[in-house]
Amino acid sequence: MFQRSLFSLGALGEVKAAVRPTGKKETLTSRCGGGEKQTIEGQEYVGTLTFHGEEGFTGAEVTHAPLVLAMTLTELVCGAVSVDGKEGGDGLRGAGLTIKRKGGPSLILTRSRPGARVYYAAGIEEREEGMVVERSVGGSLGGSAMTFAPSLVTAHFSATAPFSGRATYAGKSLPGIHRPGKGFWRGNLTVDFPGHAPVPFTGPSFKASIFPVHRDTPRTVNLS
Repeated sequence: MFQRSLFSLGALGEVKAAVRPTGKKETLTSRCGGGEKQTIEGQEYVGTLTFHGEEGFTGAEVTHAPLVLAMTLTELVCGAVSVDGKEGGDGLRGAGLTIKRKGGPSLILTRSRPGARVYYAAGIEEREEGMVVERSVGGSLGGSAMTFAPSLVTAHFSATAPFSGRATYAGKSLPGIHRPGKGFWRGNLTVDFPGHAPVPFTGPSFKASIFPVHRDTPRTVNLS
């Protein structure tokens, strides 16, 4: 059975295509949970897809393309802390920061232990011409990108692309067993998103939270 898609992306392009099975099996491998595998039916797009991104970021015009399924962005923080605050794995104490503005951009930074790499995931949602445009960046940085006090009362972040500038966290409350600490997020940090740069990530409208990352004790933290 074909699943047809027909919609306009406004100035960005349009999609007139159908999704159909290829008759082949595909295997997805999770980078978490010991590399768990899942077998699915292969699918492909047949039709017309035209897309031209802002700022000359990317463009595509195709009539036939495979439908590629992959694990979600939250797996970038595998074994440390997920975007919803679930911790797991084994190791020494680390820290995580969540930065967000109501109706605006959000950022999560995690470091599983002192000296470990810093994982980040940032996103922004925009509404334009009746569409919702979601932009995101994610990956890892060297351990020096984020430092924090053992008490988690302060933290500092400074990194290269896609970031510019720096920011400092100053706590007004310490994290508890089941809740993050709250604090101020100040500086001149910006993030370069695909097709939209730079986006400020500091200011009085941003809320900041900090929480410990104990990789040997699974736990859920309420980040709201």
